[in-house]
Amino acid sequence: MRRRGSITVFASLVIMLVANFLFALLEASRYTELSKVAEMRANADIESVFSQYCIPLYESYGLLGYDCQGTNVEWFLKDLSEAGLAESKDLFGKKRLDLLRLSMDSADVSSYTLITDGDGAVYEASVAAYMRETLAYGTAQAVYDTYMESAQMEAESGDVDKNVDDAMEQLEQLQQSEETEEGTDERIEDDTFDTVKETKASGVLALVLGSDASVSGNAISISDNVSNRSLNHGANQQVPDTDWLDYVCMEQYIIQNMGNYTKPSADHALSYEAEYIIAGKASDSDNLKTVIHELILTREAANFIYLQSDYKKKEEALALATAIAGASANPVVITAVKQGLLASWAYCESVLDVRTLLDGDKVPLVKTQATWTSNLSEIAALLSGQARAKSVTTGMSYTEFLGTLLMLKGTKNMAYRSMDIEEATIRSVAGYDNFRMDNVISGLNISFDYSYNPVFYNYTSNQISKSVDYSYISRWE
Repeated sequence: MRRRGSITVFASLVIMLVANFLFALLEASRYTELSKVAEMRANADIESVFSQYCIPLYESYGLLGYDCQGTNVEWFLKDLSEAGLAESKDLFGKKRLDLLRLSMDSADVSSYTLITDGDGAVYEASVAAYMRETLAYGTAQAVYDTYMESAQMEAESGDVDKNVDDAMEQLEQLQQSEETEEGTDERIEDDTFDTVKETKASGVLALVLGSDASVSGNAISISDNVSNRSLNHGANQQVPDTDWLDYVCMEQYIIQNMGNYTKPSADHALSYEAEYIIAGKASDSDNLKTVIHELILTREAANFIYLQSDYKKKEEALALATAIAGASANPVVITAVKQGLLASWAYCESVLDVRTLLDGDKVPLVKTQATWTSNLSEIAALLSGQARAKSVTTGMSYTEFLGTLLMLKGTKNMAYRSMDIEEATIRSVAGYDNFRMDNVISGLNISFDYSYNPVFYNYTSNQISKSVDYSYISRWE
């Protein structure tokens, strides 16, 4: 009997050990599945947060961002997950047995990136993620090549206006010397330089816009915008690297999604948004004035370089310079007057170019004999009237020239002033009066802690932790 009892006890112990092992194995298997569920839940929860992007920002400008203003991300996640992971009950109010049921204990935001971080780099990457879906590589390369050509022409032309100043200074010195000398050459009187100086000092809008043209009266406050205030910063933010293609994406994004004088925005804070990004003034009219002035300077540089390559036009300028200074004048004086005349001529052609561009037509980046419009002898009449440059079908439009001016301003300028415009526009939407771009999250890392109730075996720790990342920017370098 004792032996039989001992065998029974031993068998019971063996069965208990085997059962304990099997239940531990089942709980371990359950833990593996719970870990997978936690991973899926963590990704689903963070995607649920980012699905609540700022709708006005997307609808008006195509950008995705989570506006966390007035919302605690961690509490939102906890509420969301508790609603999705709450223990289910049957019709009688009793808890159902669910082997894969989890409850969230905490959701801690360990790091996040704001769209304003990185001195505009995060915004630029956000724009690039949006634009790379539609912008062809060949188009981007052509835009960048045009920008580089324009930048090179500006560098090569130097200070074109200085040629006029130097010519006037040489003529003044010549006049003074003639008053003390006898037998000087007969010289003709020419008011080209005075006309150009007076024109440049006059109102630029009246110079290039027709009498029937209308200018937007919209304005925004710039005292506390993104460009001029102290911004919030992300925690341990990840800032992506950017390259020349992202730079072009930024320029093309502005050109395609923001208004300008020839295609004004009807429902945004400013009608001439691209002009604001270039000039940074509070009103549409002031931005347009600044952009027209810069556009004239850009065209002046290109036209001046062309005149230096046109032998006939240089000879025409030399002949007039000789008549103005006198045939026996110092060659240095004649050369200075000739260069001043070429600079004045380039300016006149530039004014005519801008008039054509503002009318919606195109002009070539670099002129030829066939596309040149103005005459040296008619500068005063051309500037005072409403003459326009010859338009071409394969040249550049006003919008395309704005793109070049935008790129000349640099990435940070384009990014910050674009955010200025977007912020001002979104604040005009009901319910978004206090919207701030530096409260818009672009990327997020969250650590989730889940707990579960043991079913087959009770381990010391019944918790599962998961850390997940999400970003609206699909490409991080």
